[in-house]
Amino acid sequence: MIFSEKFNRFFEDPSQYRGPCGDYGVLYLLRRDIDRCLNIECGRRETVLRELRKNRNIPSEIDKPIALFPAATTILTGIDLLAKHYEGTDVGHVGRRFKIFIERYFDLDNNNPRGACDQEIIYQFRNALLHSYGLYSKKYSKTRNKRTIYIFKAMAENGPLIEYTGKLSHPIGLTEVRKKNPELILYDGYLYSIDLYKLYVRFEDAIDHYREDLLANTTLQYKFDYMYNFYGSIEIKNSQ
Repeated sequence: MIFSEKFNRFFEDPSQYRGPCGDYGVLYLLRRDIDRCLNIECGRRETVLRELRKNRNIPSEIDKPIALFPAATTILTGIDLLAKHYEGTDVGHVGRRFKIFIERYFDLDNNNPRGACDQEIIYQFRNALLHSYGLYSKKYSKTRNKRTIYIFKAMAENGPLIEYTGKLSHPIGLTEVRKKNPELILYDGYLYSIDLYKLYVRFEDAIDHYREDLLANTTLQYKFDYMYNFYGSIEIKNSQ
């Protein structure tokens, strides 16, 4: 399959339903599933996105989402998928790939002190949802000798993507086994709100920007072409 065919399949418009059998771009299926979770009808997705980008009102089409947490989990998985294609590798360094992609393609604001940069906050939100389907993540930085707990609150208001809501007044003590002996380890706790509708909009914007770069950059095309062979498409067959 040549690059243009892979490109068109991967970035196929999710508002165009087809099925149930055939070859599908993974990104197409992923975006279609996100829309279903948010209760966005196929023919209304561009209208919904336009309204979400324009103001803070929640369009009436999606004021009753079916499954917000699965939608957020799928979006974060989608960032992982895009980051693999952008970097041209799936070997190690998951966090590095993830953060490089969102730093490049998400409209982030790192001007205000939040306890961590925005890409790190979103990555820890990813870890909380994908690893435990929860809103809690912790990180130990050996180079900085810093232990941090991230405590999240999920919002659905189409407000700011990230809001830093404070730091716990006292460190959290966790008992961890180190060298077969239990030790009391102290972690600083930071509180953040993540808006799931804004996450959806930023994800869709990131897809558009990456797609534009991909068409203009032969190095990105080579990386995409290689990773597509492993992660780009799924064939769904009839059992008969």
